[in-house]
Amino acid sequence: MLVSCDDKDDKNNETKKKAISFAQANLTSDDVIAALNAEDVSADEEWIAVLKNTVKTLEKSAFDVDYEPRCANLVEIQGGDEITTIGNFVFYGCESLKAASFPMVTEIGYDAFYYCMSLQTVSFPMLTKIGMNAFYYCGSLQTVSFSLVTTIDDFAFYHCESLETVFLPLVTEIARYAFGYCISLTSLSLGTGLTVATDIWFRDVDFPADVFSNTPTANIDLTLGKNVNINDINIANKLYKSYTWRSISGGNIVASKVVTFSQPNLTDKDVTVALNAVGVGYNDKWIAVLGSMEMIGGHAFDAVNGDGRCRNLVAVEGEGRDNIKIIDGMAFQSCASLVTLLFPMLTKIGSDALSGCISLKTVSFPLVTEINENAFQNCKNLKALSLPMLTKIDRYAFINSTGLTSLSLGTGLTVATDIYFGNDVFYYVSTQNIDLFLGTNVDVSGADTDIANKLYKGYTWKSITIITQ
Repeated sequence: MLVSCDDKDDKNNETKKKAISFAQANLTSDDVIAALNAEDVSADEEWIAVLKNTVKTLEKSAFDVDYEPRCANLVEIQGGDEITTIGNFVFYGCESLKAASFPMVTEIGYDAFYYCMSLQTVSFPMLTKIGMNAFYYCGSLQTVSFSLVTTIDDFAFYHCESLETVFLPLVTEIARYAFGYCISLTSLSLGTGLTVATDIWFRDVDFPADVFSNTPTANIDLTLGKNVNINDINIANKLYKSYTWRSISGGNIVASKVVTFSQPNLTDKDVTVALNAVGVGYNDKWIAVLGSMEMIGGHAFDAVNGDGRCRNLVAVEGEGRDNIKIIDGMAFQSCASLVTLLFPMLTKIGSDALSGCISLKTVSFPLVTEINENAFQNCKNLKALSLPMLTKIDRYAFINSTGLTSLSLGTGLTVATDIYFGNDVFYYVSTQNIDLFLGTNVDVSGADTDIANKLYKGYTWKSITIITQ
């Protein structure tokens, strides 16, 4: 169904834009191309898309400039009130589009508004999930407010360099690079609508990859909902999720005792002595602040065979964290309250080192080459893991880590390497639920590997992607 406007507006003598109407329930790129051809829209002519209420879904690449270059001249969308899904690449490269309003859409696919450089206004009152690269390079976008969004995927607002204000009252998960290069951002509000105590997950899985890569968080006023967990030591230093902010207000402030360690090779006895000195009780939450050291010894924070108070260790911080090269066997066993561990110089993870860390969601180990047996046993909340320098994984390393959905291996290797897998590395884990990413120097020539059939090291994966370095 096509509608064409007159060439001239009698009132102001300005050229009117052609309005193209669509009524297909599942609108595709073929439908768009056919309509533009039928209406004889030229290569440099601006036009308007009118979406009838019969349109329910915008299918993959519906207005994608790679399929139809004339979509670069789409300036306005009218209608679309009944659309519930915007698929991948739908408005990819629509650089003239200024506004998008879809009152019933609940999910936006990846690259949906990629390089919509003129996009200034967006309205999605029912939106709950924003896909990867969804608003990548939307350089004119200044404010986003998504009242129901809970999940934001990788690079969602990357290079939105005019973005100033972000309001996300129900967000619980923000993936890597989501707000990278948002250099104008000054106001960020998270979790103000959450009704239960929540630790918002910043999914940093690479180093130095992070949620706010090249975004100056020291210029941002951060507002947290009353149920967003934050430790008192962090808020006093304007620190949240390892980022320093201009100001922090709100938050569910968890009073934590601070225990400082400076031993070069930390042991479980050192931990017990320090906890006693500070007066940490068995119900007290506490933070470990590490001084100068290169190794955390076996059982150091072991809550099973060492000091049971390690179950309530909520964070590991301090400048010494940046020098740790080895985490020895059972070092953090059953530290059930740990959510994040960042060790940028770590090279080896010992046996059972993180076994039973059931709350662990985010780790950053960019230099790790060796993981010993049972290292991540029962880390059921760990969803994404990147190990760019890994060369060896011992048996049972990820036994029962059933939450894992994304694994990146060897993306930093500079020479051809056959990563060693021990027996049953993923025992009780369905690798068919895991997206696997491999560096170009990872050897995939073994008899137990067939990339075309999603097979690597004898395991079948949800997908296998080779990352070009």
